[in-house]
Amino acid sequence: MATGTGKTYTAFKIIWRLWKVKTIVSCDDQDHAERMRQELVKIIPAAASNRRSVMRITGDDNEGKAQLSYFIDNDEAYPAIATTSKLLTTGVDAKTCKLIVLDQHINSMTEFKQIIGRGNRLRED
Repeated sequence: MATGTGKTYTAFKIIWRLWKVKTIVSCDDQDHAERMRQELVKIIPAAASNRRSVMRITGDDNEGKAQLSYFIDNDEAYPAIATTSKLLTTGVDAKTCKLIVLDQHINSMTEFKQIIGRGNRLRED
């Protein structure tokens, strides 16, 4: 689905209202994750003033990968939103995540369960 239309636009509206909540937006590929990041920055005015508000965290993006530890840290406010293509299926435990947005084609029930499980880890404290 093209970014900014249909179901994706609805997801944007939800994220915009909850943008300070740690959110993972799961995309089809790395290019899609970058386009999604750009669109989110456009619709969230506060994100334009802080580059770390919305980060693409993918395998080919060193700047984003450097922010991963901040994203999963409860005491860090930024990044608040991470766009990614495989972050939720690669073994990253995002216990700070409050919202998962799936904007990708998932062809496997196992992959779907992995994605949902990553965002549903419980914090002990």
